[in-house]
Amino acid sequence: VPFATISLIAYILVINLSPQENLSNNLTILNQATTLVFAIFVGYFAFQQVIEYRLEKLKEQGNIYFKQKSYLRAIQYYEEAYSINPKDFSLLAELLEVYLCLGDFRKFDEKINQLERLIVEDYERSTVAYLKVCKLLFKQDLGSAKTEIKSYVELVSKKPSTLLLFRWDFSDIRSCDLCVKLDGEAKTIFDNLVSYLNKNLDEEKKKRFENGDYLLKEEKKEEK
Repeated sequence: VPFATISLIAYILVINLSPQENLSNNLTILNQATTLVFAIFVGYFAFQQVIEYRLEKLKEQGNIYFKQKSYLRAIQYYEEAYSINPKDFSLLAELLEVYLCLGDFRKFDEKINQLERLIVEDYERSTVAYLKVCKLLFKQDLGSAKTEIKSYVELVSKKPSTLLLFRWDFSDIRSCDLCVKLDGEAKTIFDNLVSYLNKNLDEEKKKRFENGDYLLKEEKKEEK
């Protein structure tokens, strides 16, 4: 109910219910009360706007430092933003990606469960799966990475929107040292996973990937 409507109702009640000898005094008290409440409301909304502006600036600065590979500085801004709004899924996901780029798997493990608890939309499960697989690949734990991908693909088969609505910018993690140094199967699985998440695989390769061929090796044609 708008503040003006509440104030109007209050004035009508005071005027109609107050004894004539107390009307002036009651109106004065009501004026002071409505002025105070109005000031509180204005102050609250102004404070909320300041907080929201501060939050956006922190995220903006974090993004800039992330692009510049200043990971510790990016973490500083993301962490402060996260302390203001710990329910921001995309913010926490970005923070976890920075931890991966930095190779701080301990911090990653501390917060990945928090990210899972923030899931609301199906496509957000893709973000969690992607981050988990990246960590395992960076640690060269290929067996666990394949298991995680298998679980994710099974989820996609049940809920296609998990993949269809997923959008992510992989450029930051691709440029970090840990990702650049990936080689062999780990690099191939990472590249194919990104192609799968970006919906860039043709139908034949997509089906093979979903059936467990995460390396997508070129099949040799038999010589006649």
